[in-house]
Amino acid sequence: PADAKGMIVAAIRDDNPVIVIEHRWSHYATGEVPEHCYAEPLDSPRRLRSGSALTLVSTSYMTLEALRAADALNKIGHPIDVFDLRVLRPLDLDNIAASVAKSGRLITADTGFRIYGAGAEIAATITERCFSKLKSAPIRLGLPEHPTPSSRGLVEGFYPDAIRIVEEAGHAIGIEETMLDRAKESILKNRAGLPVDVPDPFFKGPF
Repeated sequence: PADAKGMIVAAIRDDNPVIVIEHRWSHYATGEVPEHCYAEPLDSPRRLRSGSALTLVSTSYMTLEALRAADALNKIGHPIDVFDLRVLRPLDLDNIAASVAKSGRLITADTGFRIYGAGAEIAATITERCFSKLKSAPIRLGLPEHPTPSSRGLVEGFYPDAIRIVEEAGHAIGIEETMLDRAKESILKNRAGLPVDVPDPFFKGPF
């Protein structure tokens, strides 16, 4: 929420055209927001978690899922770097490249389609810049190549989530399945049996 206010203020003040894209699942997230008028810089990604096992770059709502996955992985002894991309243009990947040079592994988690999306651009650019440092191929998480389901019965597996991130991270890092199961169980416990198309208990939306 603090980002939402600060970045919209920055967008209004910027002399260039700025497009603000929001994901509806983020609308009911709560947090401390300063009362005064302030602007958040519209530039580089923000590091939200620190670790050397893997670099995870997320966009929009997927940042909330990325944080859940990172916290679950940290509990089983595998802390990772998490970057909230926040701004698509200018696309400043310097800090992400430095992180990948350290970790050797990259996962992108995007709310858009996996093919031709932001995750694909990040993976391509980081591969160009850090090819010799990579220990494994970058992994892109995003929507599959078919229309968004309108039936709850078809939703499962369509949206990437914290569980998928933990699974992909675990395979990239080489975490034992029993340890991965522990990480996934902690995430599922917090979901408390929510339907697959409701992202979190904080979400109160009508659709």
